[in-house]
Amino acid sequence: MHNISWLAIILFSVPECILVIALGLLLINNYSLTVKKLLLIAILYSPFVYIIRSINMPYGLNTILLCLVVIFLTFFIGRISIFKCTIAIIIGLVIDLSLETIFIPLLSFFTHIPFSQILQTPMYNVVFGLPQLLVMFFLVIYLQKKTTICLI
Repeated sequence: MHNISWLAIILFSVPECILVIALGLLLINNYSLTVKKLLLIAILYSPFVYIIRSINMPYGLNTILLCLVVIFLTFFIGRISIFKCTIAIIIGLVIDLSLETIFIPLLSFFTHIPFSQILQTPMYNVVFGLPQLLVMFFLVIYLQKKTTICLI
């Protein structure tokens, strides 16, 4: 079980959701949703984050369930094929998790805050997650300017 505060959901999970979707869609077919649709998906996603993260389940299962939630919300709200939604969200999530895997241990090392304490403290999750969100944000900006990138 990983309790998460509403503040952490608003400051981290909502922007993370928006960036995962935007990055994945831009990479698979140079497609982007409107800001309004991205915000709607992220806001509808928020209660699922709170509920799923508060349930005691095996490590990683919450990420899979939340990934499925984002896929279906993007499918229904974005009117994009389920195949493209699935590929886009998985690509965005892989990039997100890769950046998290790089930045969290580095920040833990430089701040001398134990990794376990970072995981257990919601505000550390937000603060230590900012570098990955910033990298994803700049990737989205870059990809929006480049119209020739397409993985599918």
